[in-house]
Amino acid sequence: MEKLKGIAVIGEKGLPEAADPNRVKELYSQCLEKINANPGKELWHTYGTLMYTTQGYELGDTPAKYFQEGVFPAFKISGEALIENYEVENEGCALCSVICGHRVRGVKMEYESIGSLGSTLGIYDLDYILDLTHICNEMGMDSISAGVSLGFAMYLSEKGVLKDGVQWGNGKRAIEVLRSVAFREGLGDLIAEGTLRMAQRLGIDPEEAACVKGLEIPMHDPRAFSMQALCYATGIRGACHMRSDYFTVDIAAAPIPEIGVVPTDRFEESEEKVKMTVNHQNAKEVLNSGVICMLGIFDINDLCAFYSAITGKEVRPQDIVALGEKSFMLKRMLNLKLGMSKEHEKLPQVILRPLKRGGTGGFVPNIQKTLKIYYSIRGISEDGYPTQDKLSQIGIEDLVR
Repeated sequence: MEKLKGIAVIGEKGLPEAADPNRVKELYSQCLEKINANPGKELWHTYGTLMYTTQGYELGDTPAKYFQEGVFPAFKISGEALIENYEVENEGCALCSVICGHRVRGVKMEYESIGSLGSTLGIYDLDYILDLTHICNEMGMDSISAGVSLGFAMYLSEKGVLKDGVQWGNGKRAIEVLRSVAFREGLGDLIAEGTLRMAQRLGIDPEEAACVKGLEIPMHDPRAFSMQALCYATGIRGACHMRSDYFTVDIAAAPIPEIGVVPTDRFEESEEKVKMTVNHQNAKEVLNSGVICMLGIFDINDLCAFYSAITGKEVRPQDIVALGEKSFMLKRMLNLKLGMSKEHEKLPQVILRPLKRGGTGGFVPNIQKTLKIYYSIRGISEDGYPTQDKLSQIGIEDLVR
C-alpha cells in the first residue's frame, strides 16, 4: 500500500439535485462577473501565487536557508523573473476565468515550491528549482515537506552532523539527493523520514526540526505574523497554511469583516486578535470542506448564498463560523484520541530565534501567551479536550471521550 497514490471511484447513481438549481446557476453567473471585475484578477493571471515572492520577502515571510536568514536575492526567483526568462503556459481550474496556474517546461510552478525548493535551500537559480519541482511532481512528493527536509539536511551538513551531506546552494547535489529521497537510497533514506524523524534517528534535539505535529512548516515564517504562528501550533494537521492562512488577513488580501476578521498590526498578540483567529479557523473549516478557491475572490457571502441555494437552508456568516467550530472540535477530539496532546501544540526553537536582518524586525511570537488566550476562548480544558459546556454549546455533547 505504500506506493498507492490515489483511488478513483465511479458512482452509479447521479448527484442529488440542488434545492434551487436556477438560483445556483444565477449565483454562478454573478460570481463570474464578480471575478472578472476584480482588479486583482489580472495580477493573479499574470503571476499566480508567485507574485507573493517579493512581497513575502519584504515582510520577512519567505524563509531562506532553513529559516535561518531573512535577506536573500528574492528578485532572482520571483514571478517577474519567471515571466521574463521562460516561456510560461497558463492553466486554471475548470470553469474559472482567472487561470492563475503557470507551467514552465511542463512543470507547475507555485510560490510554495519556489520557497521550499529555492530560498529554503539557498538556491536562487530557477533552472534548478524547476528541476527539483519536476522531481517532486513526478515522484509524488510534497514540495514543502521535501524542500524543508532537504533544507534540514543542508543545515545539519553545515553543522557537521552529516559528513557526506549537501551544501547550501548546490543545485546539482540537491537534485541528486532529492532523487535518492524518492527511492530511499543513501542520504535520501534519511531525508525521506521528514524533519522530526530525521532528528530522532540522528539523536539530535527535535527542537531543531522545523515542523509542528510532524508536518513541516510551509513558506510563511511564523515570525512574520503572530497569528499565523498560533495557527501552526493549533492546526489540526500541524503547520498547515491552507487550513488557516491568517497572514492573508493582515496583508489585507482576504479579510472576513462579516465575522469580525480584519487586518491589524501583524505582530499584535491581544485577546481580540486571538478571537479573530479562532473565527478565521472556524470559517476556513467550511471553506476548505467546500473545496473553494483560497485566493479570496470567493468570499463568505458567496459561500452562504450557494449553501442556501443548494441545501434549501438559509445560512449567514455566523452560521458558517458555528458549523466550522463543530468540525474543528470534532477533528481535535479525534487527534486527542489518537495520541495528540497540548504538548504537541508548540513551535520548535529553530524558528523561534530572532532574525537579525530582514522583514521580521527581530520579532518572535510569544506562543505561550497566545496559546493561553486561545484555549480560554476555545473552551479547552487542561487535558486538551473541549469542556463539557463547550461541547453542549456547539451541539456535540453526546460524544464521549
